[in-house]
Amino acid sequence: LTITPALFIGLNKIRLI
Repeated sequence: LTITPALFIGLNKIRLI
């Protein structure tokens, strides 16, 4: 599974919440 920038940003957003 390759982590794409979009996925990274998505996970970051979830972490922010």
